[in-house]
Amino acid sequence: TWSALNEAVFAVGPVAESLRIREIMYHPAGDPNAEFIELTNVGPETINLSLARFTKGIGYTFPSFELPAGGYCLLVRDLPAFETRYGSTLPVLGEYTGSLNNGGERIELVDAAGTVIQGFEYKDNWFDLTDGMGFSLTVRDPQAAVDPGSKSAWRPSAHAGGSPGADDSGQVPELGSVVINELLANPSGGASDWIELHNTTLQPIDIGGWYLSDDANDLTRYEIAAGTRITAGGYVVFSQDQHFGNPSDPGCQEPFGLSKNGETVYLHSGSGGVLTGYSEQEKFDASEPGVSLGRWQKSTGSYNFVALMEPTPGQANAAPVVGPIVINEIMYRPAGSEGAQYVELLNISGSAVTLYDATERAPWRFTDDPEDPKIELLFPSDPPVTLAPGEHLVLAKDLSLFNAQYTVPAGVQVLAWGLGKLTNGDGKIQLSRPGEVDNDGDRRWIRVDRVAYSDGSHPQDFAGGVDPWPAQADGQDQSLSRLDPQAYGNDPENWHAASPSPGRANP
Repeated sequence: TWSALNEAVFAVGPVAESLRIREIMYHPAGDPNAEFIELTNVGPETINLSLARFTKGIGYTFPSFELPAGGYCLLVRDLPAFETRYGSTLPVLGEYTGSLNNGGERIELVDAAGTVIQGFEYKDNWFDLTDGMGFSLTVRDPQAAVDPGSKSAWRPSAHAGGSPGADDSGQVPELGSVVINELLANPSGGASDWIELHNTTLQPIDIGGWYLSDDANDLTRYEIAAGTRITAGGYVVFSQDQHFGNPSDPGCQEPFGLSKNGETVYLHSGSGGVLTGYSEQEKFDASEPGVSLGRWQKSTGSYNFVALMEPTPGQANAAPVVGPIVINEIMYRPAGSEGAQYVELLNISGSAVTLYDATERAPWRFTDDPEDPKIELLFPSDPPVTLAPGEHLVLAKDLSLFNAQYTVPAGVQVLAWGLGKLTNGDGKIQLSRPGEVDNDGDRRWIRVDRVAYSDGSHPQDFAGGVDPWPAQADGQDQSLSRLDPQAYGNDPENWHAASPSPGRANP
């Protein structure tokens, strides 16, 4: 007696462990039909891709195909368009349905049994070169166990057109090898704007033929002279009067200067007058006269680009400017009502500070995200708020709810910001003084202090997968308390969870 027929699907070889997306041409230059996705086998043995499939982003089910260890295969949007660009000799398995979104989207690859092999979202703002300029999005190391939904897992291809069916690693320096380390955008005393590059590696790097620009639509404004090398761990400085703003310099194809109101500086590798795939960019804020902005590495391994104590062209960066007013305590999730949220400011300087700029005729500003504020408090101007040395100022969401839960010492000022609330997960708050009004009538703001905090439960946002912010401040009747008001504040190393102390010295 025979049982009823049964049907099962088996994956041949360790497909889920070995198959990886290696390259994505999601926004090709010219013909949009020249899209492709390249996959590779990172395992030690041949795998059969039968019935593996893409379930999000694009649609495709793989035929029976044996992919050897270290081998590549390609899926394309339109075979004739692909072959017109790349020829007909590459290992193309077939055409997928749909198309890759130019603005970024989630794509998902599963094996024959439905196990997710890779599911992640790529983003078009990771690299300008991959968003319509002809470069592909390429995995930095297919073997590495890193989150493919993170920018750090990817790089632009070494050359325009990508490298379908081949490995282009090592053809340009690894990302992070040469960085925009410091710049001066608001010189004083007749000085010039300048941009400093730093070689972070232990080997000299030739940057001759590379480009500097301040325009995302014109990345080749200044071509660095042939033969320019940065020694191991060394620095090179380019100035507006001698280099990128000097029409007499042969490399100056479109003179430019840096905006004291803030903008973005771009660095790209190049060869023979053509862009190649090394890409760095640094967005910087408005700055005060004579104050340079530069990289400052935090305890997490990441960095902020901030105002520095003194300009140091050609040398290691000075420490960040701290004060005169700092964010000293953050109660983002009180144990009682959410309306009892507060932020405490402290004057750490030796002089009184008025939170109003008489020259600009504008008050200082407190916000959450300065780019898209949900909280905005412009400090009173009639009369203006003045803090004596060592004096605290408390900013509360709701005065009645704050006063019902906390008390402050006599004489401590408490102001309400009203609309908006601090986020309970990960958030950002900033204190700014007014800069100039630009040509569009928008006020530019000069950062005085900023803290991007977390609740201890967002490991995906930090290198190493560990959220270093104290979880005890997340609804456990404790606040984020600054350890050393005189030290740089936008670093979890300088914060701990402590009992609330609005208007008092931190415990």
